[in-house]
Amino acid sequence: MFDLNQAIGEKIKLLRSQRGLTLNQAAELTGVSKSMIGQIERGNSAPTVTTLWKICNGLKVSFSSLLEQCEKAVTVARKEQLQPLTEQDVYRLFSYIPFDFARKFEAFRMELLARARHDSEAHSDAVEEFVYVTEGQVEVRVDDEVHQLKKDDLLRFTAKVKHRYINLSDEEAGLFIIIVYQ
Repeated sequence: MFDLNQAIGEKIKLLRSQRGLTLNQAAELTGVSKSMIGQIERGNSAPTVTTLWKICNGLKVSFSSLLEQCEKAVTVARKEQLQPLTEQDVYRLFSYIPFDFARKFEAFRMELLARARHDSEAHSDAVEEFVYVTEGQVEVRVDDEVHQLKKDDLLRFTAKVKHRYINLSDEEAGLFIIIVYQ
């Protein structure tokens, strides 16, 4: 059986070693403690998405590059076969289109639980984010701007600032998020 945490840990260790970084140096670049990075690399910790974003930003890699596997010419992504990244009582995140250098984008489905809020760290300067609401009503705060979205609305923004997703309803909200790296 595929172990997502183990695969992520192995990928982070590989990226760190390819760059010749010690755990201390990786901790400085990412803002994640040396001990936490070590636990993640050994597969002993299930990191939050926020922690993974910090690592990605610090190592200057895409989020889904941590989830990359060999890709076939034709693939079908079935939700029931995807292992979600979760933040308890906040959301589930499914990687439908992992990043690769030819495409320069990645796509996720986020299931934001009822009345939940997720704060996202700023991405690098050359990142655009597209948020398409598939179910429910959400508020997306980009810096000081507030955007209320409902089903079938799309928001595009430069993701170089912190942003926040808030589910405004008592039902789960569905978001399809595309992140483009320029």
